[in-house]
Amino acid sequence: QVAHPRARLSAFPVLLNRARVSRSSLPTPAREAIAPAMADFEEPPEVFPLWTYGCNDHLDLDLNGLPAGFSGTGILKQDFPKVCKLLNAVPHPSFKVKLPLGPGRRSPRRNSGKGPSSLDRKASMLPTAAAVAAAAAAASSPGLTGLAKEEEAYREEVTAAMAATMSPQLAVRSVLLDRATMQIFSQLVPVCKHLKTLCFSECRLDTEMLGLLRRALSEQSSVEALQVEWNAVELPLPSTEEFDDANVEGDDSAGEASFEVRERHRYRMQSQRCLRAFRDWIAALSGGSLEAAWTALGGVPAEQLLSAGDFHELLENCLAASGPQLIEVFDVLDGPDYAAGTGRTSVAALRAALEALPELAPEAEEGDPIGCCWAEFFDGNCVLESLSLRSCAVGWPEIVPMAQALAKSPWQLRSLNVWDNRVCDRGAALLAEALGQYRGLEYLGLGRNRISDVGLAALCKPFQASNLDEAGKVVAQAKINEQEGVITAKAKAAAKAKAVPKPVGGRFKREATLFVDLLEERPPVLEGGEPTYVLRRPSQLKLLILSENPVKYVRTIETLQPFGPKGAELMLKHTPAAATLIAKRPELASKDRRPFCPGNEGWIVRVA
Repeated sequence: QVAHPRARLSAFPVLLNRARVSRSSLPTPAREAIAPAMADFEEPPEVFPLWTYGCNDHLDLDLNGLPAGFSGTGILKQDFPKVCKLLNAVPHPSFKVKLPLGPGRRSPRRNSGKGPSSLDRKASMLPTAAAVAAAAAAASSPGLTGLAKEEEAYREEVTAAMAATMSPQLAVRSVLLDRATMQIFSQLVPVCKHLKTLCFSECRLDTEMLGLLRRALSEQSSVEALQVEWNAVELPLPSTEEFDDANVEGDDSAGEASFEVRERHRYRMQSQRCLRAFRDWIAALSGGSLEAAWTALGGVPAEQLLSAGDFHELLENCLAASGPQLIEVFDVLDGPDYAAGTGRTSVAALRAALEALPELAPEAEEGDPIGCCWAEFFDGNCVLESLSLRSCAVGWPEIVPMAQALAKSPWQLRSLNVWDNRVCDRGAALLAEALGQYRGLEYLGLGRNRISDVGLAALCKPFQASNLDEAGKVVAQAKINEQEGVITAKAKAAAKAKAVPKPVGGRFKREATLFVDLLEERPPVLEGGEPTYVLRRPSQLKLLILSENPVKYVRTIETLQPFGPKGAELMLKHTPAAATLIAKRPELASKDRRPFCPGNEGWIVRVA
């Protein structure tokens, strides 16, 4: 039994594990025979301490490069633990290889679920020496097909786990991350060329971590798409210098501001930010008037105390407001600045809080810290072609610096998704102004926001054709001549220099396309009248999504549709206007989902 080939004995560790006996109890010839087989399974993997939030805070890392002595493989999940070992850091479980538990490595306390654990068995039920000998005989028999299959399945699992480390997608979901983890991550991403898509979902990334993430997306990175989902960002803690410069009244502290004082100030600013956004929202829901909102809420006594459920139900029934923002507002009103944790609030308390809010200065709007953090992903050095910020509580304050950065952005970003956020008509107008400058966007997703007919018209305006008279034609033709001159000069310079696009992270960086406006002459409407002209501004837009927004009127769609860009789609599913248009034209909701595009000109509108 001890002279059989090693392949026959490869399943013997499984039997020993099931029998819960040690090799020392076996005869010496048997121990020598199974030693090669056991070596394949008993090489202990490198064991790190268990990661917990804050376990690396004592390191106080400030990395400006990979540590000395690091030799990487270019695979993130294989290199991350190596860097952590050099820095004495605990690796985050999302960034290391997860090998399956295989034969000979299963925990002795793990129960298969088919019976009690062997550790709980009586001594009389443990395997005897005869049973051990039978196990050895079974291991050497050629009929051990079941255990051999288990062995092969384990090897396949290991192979799959290692292959998964080479995946171009990396998704981190529903876990907290610390500063040390993001610092190491930001240094490794540029050298891991297999990564194409990063996804962080419900990870509670703050402005500092987002800054480290942006640093990872340098010109050497191969990442093309970033998805940050369900990640509402709060205001950062002000530094001592920023706090002193603010000259905040009511925060008396001797000398240097303490952490508690700065955190108290941060919480107050965050609460005011939340209430300010809510005030704008309920005013928009009430036709632009805050007084109309108080009138709608007049059915309940102003001083009546409301629980969280009553507060949510009242606003939903009276103002059609719902969602997580109501919970945020209730928490603020129940916080230390107002009710101080009584678990109750009232309409009167809400009104007093909203009317007492200080207004923001124009310079504060442009320098919004959260918006500036998101705007860094639009600058000239970021290699992203697709950015998705799903349900990140992005409203018009964040849009202000984002739109300014987008207008100046180089020709790199193709797709921008801001689904399920708090973008209102004001934010839509800011984005529209930026899109008038940046024509390289192919996809813009603004579904499930707060954009009405006014915001829809503003967003469509940069792509709409416009009618011109004779005077307007002269101005448009002069601009067209200027655009053609720029293209001609660039072509001559390129031919002379023979320049090629600079590779970025193993791929070529997207080059800007220079467009020339199109001027079309239309015959006069009346005989003997003057001709009219239509000016079209080309762009690369292919799809504009505004589904699940409060767009109400069909006439808005019918007015915008004929003047849209040729071949571009406008998606308005699940809007009040779409339901009205389907009732008017039932064929739009037929099985083949026909778009609304009369004359095959303008926007291809999809409502079903």
